[in-house]
Amino acid sequence: MEWFDAYREDVAWVFSEAESRLSNFPASLQADAARQLQQYHPFQEKSHKNYICYLLPFWMGQPFSIENRILRQISLANVFLMMHLVTQDDVMDDSSVDRTRLLALSHLFATASVSEYQQLFDSNSLFWDMYAQYATQWADAVCMEQQASSFVQNPISIAAKAAPVKCASTAVLLVQQNESLLPLYSRAVDAVLAALQMADDWADWREDLQLQNANSLLALIRSEPAYSYSLPPSPEHIHRALCLSSISEHFVQIAEAFESDLQELERKPNHLIAFYHALVTDLRKGANTYTLQREKMKLGGFSYWLSKNIVNT
Repeated sequence: MEWFDAYREDVAWVFSEAESRLSNFPASLQADAARQLQQYHPFQEKSHKNYICYLLPFWMGQPFSIENRILRQISLANVFLMMHLVTQDDVMDDSSVDRTRLLALSHLFATASVSEYQQLFDSNSLFWDMYAQYATQWADAVCMEQQASSFVQNPISIAAKAAPVKCASTAVLLVQQNESLLPLYSRAVDAVLAALQMADDWADWREDLQLQNANSLLALIRSEPAYSYSLPPSPEHIHRALCLSSISEHFVQIAEAFESDLQELERKPNHLIAFYHALVTDLRKGANTYTLQREKMKLGGFSYWLSKNIVNT
């Protein structure tokens, strides 16, 4: 994990600084804010690891030689933006939470993020137009994510729910007045965000199936005529589809195809690309397990029984 290890000191500074900034929050919400932040602290053992949110500035800064102080400030801004978005997710997804307190926290996190970015960009900067555009894309994606066909028709579209993450890559480019590079790098970051969402969906499909959450793997399965279930499928139905068809291979190939967007970059953020490769490698390993099972099943029922009951004992 060179793409993370190379920035451990920077990330430690960013989260330490974020923790200290919580003292600016109302006293009644500081403890809640600290607990929320700890859930996403990369050095906490059981925390959620949203690496790209705080590492993207450093990955993007690598080929552009930007002052580390500025990269840390962009990362700090994006940590607060991340906390705003994940807190919004908690409000939308969990009816048992105290939504009043979480909405208040979300507002404070968003304000903290804007405050950091205001120190880098004046009110006339293109950055704020892009900030608004990413927020609009996020809002539309959140409301439309149950439209499963969007992934099947345009796989990279699932990156839209994480569009605000691109505030970091956009900030890095605009700090050096590389406005003309925005479309190319935006597409490249979208490719990584889409692969990341696909990796999450691969890992979470059972939970998403139970909760009826949007999931790109399930959407792909349901798009196949043989598996277009009239009733909600069971986990056994999905497992059978993965074992008996080449859907898992197709799913990985979609993620692998995103690499072309990364290779088009003249000045390559190598650690961003390495992160993408790590995601795709994990997906490929998962798909290969189903391919192996399918090959064993082709050899005959007794051979498959032996592989499950003797070889693996």
